[in-house]
Amino acid sequence: MRKLVVLTTLLVGLTVLVPGVFPGVKPGLTAEKTYKMSDSLELHVWISRAMTKDPAPLLVLLPMRARDHRSYDSLRASVMNRVVGFSKDKIAWPYIAAFDLRGHGRSKERGEAEVDVRDMPDEEYLKMPSDVATALKAILADSSYRIDSSSILVAGASIGANTAIMLTEHFPGIKKVALLSPGQDYHSLKPDSALAAFEGDILIMSSIEDRYSHASSRILAAQNEKRCRLEEFYGNKHGTDIINSYPEAMEMLVDWLFGKAD
Repeated sequence: MRKLVVLTTLLVGLTVLVPGVFPGVKPGLTAEKTYKMSDSLELHVWISRAMTKDPAPLLVLLPMRARDHRSYDSLRASVMNRVVGFSKDKIAWPYIAAFDLRGHGRSKERGEAEVDVRDMPDEEYLKMPSDVATALKAILADSSYRIDSSSILVAGASIGANTAIMLTEHFPGIKKVALLSPGQDYHSLKPDSALAAFEGDILIMSSIEDRYSHASSRILAAQNEKRCRLEEFYGNKHGTDIINSYPEAMEMLVDWLFGKAD
């Protein structure tokens, strides 16, 4: 908690030091947004602003099953630390959109009914890629943001990983997709055809003792071996637990997303 307080203080201080910031807009300021789906589900997204008035990349974060947007807090902090100068390898400050997927976190209300991950049928999971695409279209259409639509980056964990690569079938312009513990079939979300067709860059991370996901990761990586990089870790960590448990995995992911050469 203390580290977060220090970081917040530094970010607010940067508002007056960096030229080109929108007047009245604090860099890194995060706001919760709600987008209504065609079936009336209210999808909640937490969007952090970029620092500059110039177009900036957008990083989309999709959590694993039974987790919400907060599972990416450490990744968000790692990106911001790199930006404000705690690392010698600075990167451009991106917009960050962290989702609560359908049936997760605050994304449960559908009119007077509720969709909950604890008893969701597969037909609800199959709506996740189009949910995210619908929200992304609205975010890009929002004139208060200046997002570089040619530099959209997506990271997904477990069922969020499958959603991430299947999102590319619904939403053009995605440049990179990072898949943390994908599976060949999670609740009928099958990513193989989307992964094989994707023309951007792909990073797959999996743990060797996470048997199903590890086997799936190797099979999926082989389906687009020219564009795909597979990184394997000892242990049984799954999804965001990989980057939250292994500092080298977190550093690798941030480097890969923002273009640092190996």
